[in-house]
Amino acid sequence: MDLQEFLNRPQKLLRIIENRTAELEKLYKLSLNSDLVLKAYKSLKEDLDVKLLEYAEASKKVQGTLEKLNPVEYDIIYSRYIRGLTMQDIADQIMYCKRQTYKYHDDAVKKLEGFINDCNKE
Repeated sequence: MDLQEFLNRPQKLLRIIENRTAELEKLYKLSLNSDLVLKAYKSLKEDLDVKLLEYAEASKKVQGTLEKLNPVEYDIIYSRYIRGLTMQDIADQIMYCKRQTYKYHDDAVKKLEGFINDCNKE
């Protein structure tokens, strides 16, 4: 798994969870009328529980890795990949110009790639 996939995994899992939750709500409304729909609901619920655990584990790994960064780099990477903010929004939030924000982002990405490569060697 490369750095981009590693950092984006929690957001991807969160979108899957949101979609599965919406599916569950629809099935729940239908489940009152059919045993077959109730079985589908239970199966989807079990899958959702697994995805929630995966999300928690992925978030914990990303969070632990990000804590190795300095505070500015941490804020930028966390805001970009966990909160999903644009670089312009992040620059405004931390009160740096967009160019400087990108520089900090690029520096942080290089550090994170090193951390991940070190972890993969172990």
